[in-house]
Amino acid sequence: MQLQSELEAFQSRGIRIVAASIDTVEDLVKMRESAGATFDFVSDPKGQLLDSLGVRHEGAHFDGRDLAQSASFLLGADGTVLWRHIAPTYRTRPEPSEILTAADRVLPAG
Repeated sequence: MQLQSELEAFQSRGIRIVAASIDTVEDLVKMRESAGATFDFVSDPKGQLLDSLGVRHEGAHFDGRDLAQSASFLLGADGTVLWRHIAPTYRTRPEPSEILTAADRVLPAG
């Protein structure tokens, strides 16, 4: 997992990585273990976080359920969105270096 491989670079900038999904806690535990990730995964079964960020992809799952659109965000300490990348598909995600470059641009120093 790319984000995991750059975890120290994120942490050195004070960035906490959190993966959010509409999936169940049980499914997220499996995903986290499968990916070898050590950062947090958060279950949002009602899609409240997805809706607040505008990334609910209605009916996108093969069985018609809603999914989280693939997106990356940098949030300020107050929850303000400082940077975002909304991907056209789940296969298109920013490289960690792109996120780190954006973080250096938009996050306060220190």
